[in-house]
Amino acid sequence: MKRNRVGRWSAVCLFAALLCGCGQVQPKEAETISLYDRGLAIIAKMDSIAESKEYAKLMTTSPEVLQVVEEIGSGEYSTPKAVYQVTMTEEIDGFLGDVYGDSIDGLSEELKEDFKSRILESISSMFSASGGASALAAVSLISGDDYFIDPNLSEDQLYLYVYEGGCSASVAFSVHKDGIVSAVGRFIVSDDISEALMQDKVSQWIEESGLRGLEVSEVHP
Repeated sequence: MKRNRVGRWSAVCLFAALLCGCGQVQPKEAETISLYDRGLAIIAKMDSIAESKEYAKLMTTSPEVLQVVEEIGSGEYSTPKAVYQVTMTEEIDGFLGDVYGDSIDGLSEELKEDFKSRILESISSMFSASGGASALAAVSLISGDDYFIDPNLSEDQLYLYVYEGGCSASVAFSVHKDGIVSAVGRFIVSDDISEALMQDKVSQWIEESGLRGLEVSEVHP
């Protein structure tokens, strides 16, 4: 009988503690982090990969690729000289139609949006292609990603982080259902982008690469 009484009191105390706990716990407000800062965090992660010779050797044995990785790792990426936002305009549909013809029309709207996101993500690789196969292989090994919730972000966009020297970076932000945003970062190995520190030059640089329907705006400084 005494044992039953203790059990009942334990249950009562536990229930009371749970009620008190429920009253004290308050939901935390979602932390607001700018896309600019999220991009820098991803680039810092990629930089740590490039700085690790042991990590690089686990991914490739090519001396040429390892040399490019070492070059990337020697850079300083905390303070970009300029940051540009690249977004898609309505003209992107016409551009894709000119390039791919009727094949783009056979895609569902969901797949069209996915395809456009991939076009935006591929910009960094297109620029690194000027550095040759080793540069492309190196940047594909050193990538970073992140997922977060941002219900206010309504369109895909690419952030270009321009640094002095031959290595810069890009982070592509893609919008998904329920406010989910995926971010993919890649380095850019190209001497051309480091010289394009002005918005007009970046726009011209993108157009000369054969892409249309993209708009460039300055984020920083």
